[in-house]
Amino acid sequence: MSPPRHPPARVEDLHVGVVTGREVAVGADGSVHADAGLGKWIDELAGRVGRLSVAAARPDRPTAVHDHEIVRRLHDLVPLPVMSGFPDGLRKTGRVAPVVRDLERRCDVLLVQLAIQSPFALLPVRGPRVYHVYGDVLAMARVSDRYRGVRRVPARALAVTIDRVQRRLVHRPDAALVANGDALLAHYRPAPGRGQVAVSSTIYAADLSSAVRARPPDAPFRVLFVGFLRPEKALDTLLDGYVEALATVPEAELRIVGPGALEDLGPVVGAAWRRARREGRVEVVGHVPAGPALYQEYADADVLALPSRTEGTPRVLVEARAFGCPVVASRVGGVPTSVRDGMDGLLVPPDDPTALATALVAIATDPGRRAALVAAGKDRARRSTVEAFVDHLVTALESVTVCRSVLRDDGTPRGEKRDGW
Repeated sequence: MSPPRHPPARVEDLHVGVVTGREVAVGADGSVHADAGLGKWIDELAGRVGRLSVAAARPDRPTAVHDHEIVRRLHDLVPLPVMSGFPDGLRKTGRVAPVVRDLERRCDVLLVQLAIQSPFALLPVRGPRVYHVYGDVLAMARVSDRYRGVRRVPARALAVTIDRVQRRLVHRPDAALVANGDALLAHYRPAPGRGQVAVSSTIYAADLSSAVRARPPDAPFRVLFVGFLRPEKALDTLLDGYVEALATVPEAELRIVGPGALEDLGPVVGAAWRRARREGRVEVVGHVPAGPALYQEYADADVLALPSRTEGTPRVLVEARAFGCPVVASRVGGVPTSVRDGMDGLLVPPDDPTALATALVAIATDPGRRAALVAAGKDRARRSTVEAFVDHLVTALESVTVCRSVLRDDGTPRGEKRDGW
């Protein structure tokens, strides 16, 4: 006989625990910092729930990528070890598992980001959980250049194992899924009523249209890339597509924004980089923190190009359209959930520089089409804010939460603050 069902708890009464393999750093003054993609929704969620505890990897100090200071009061912060990848995370399972068990014992519900680098630590389940899946581990192992040659086989085998563990977790009867894109939701196939599709964002409703174009209307056509300089972002496709577009738009310039180094991406990207610099105007800016400076990058660009080989629902697609920059992106992962091809952006096949160049030229040479994409993109961004994303998380949290004891297993009151960082 199945247990009796209780009405969902109100989120404002819940003690929620967040588990993530991403980094949350603490400054010398006690301030708490995360990358904007994580930190902003933690901030928003902390303002809606009764208590919020966060278990996250903790680096020694904040760096440039920790560009959002969490200003809401967190109940506590619980350190997880820094995990450089899945092999490192698997080795640290024995350190991660006790943290997850203790947090689950103290909280009403856990919100767990997948893929965490130590997935086996999540298998002992003690209560309701919401899983936020924001990436496809199978696609990552299949397309990433960091797994070349003989490394590809063990990488894909490990990815299959991790994917099976995540499927097992998502299919538990007291679990719900928030997926970045329709493709991930279809892949994991949660129980009816236990799955939602969301679009990641770092734009608050108050940020919309806070930056306007400062470059003159007749300035050279600017192609913008924003993201980590990693193999899966297909920088070789971006550079080759840009060079092809120069045949029709010879004055076009390419501006690359994001942490990382092109020279670390291998000989293929290196060759494309040298050719692009020889034939066009390319500038690598480096990391620009989320906020006014990055928003101005979008406002001053004529198109954002994101030719990735794998993605969830990239937040840069929302950010760019919020500030009047149309987008061209590859048709992978959750991108089609965020971008409606031909309506509020253009989609192209992955690893196809010619298709990318054709889309860039279409935007550069057809002002009417570009204007229509800008208008529809702004409307889409208004419906894809941080607040809208957290609405999905709140709905999922309420859907899996049932009345639980006000006491912990050890008899102490649930919600009592424990030592954190």
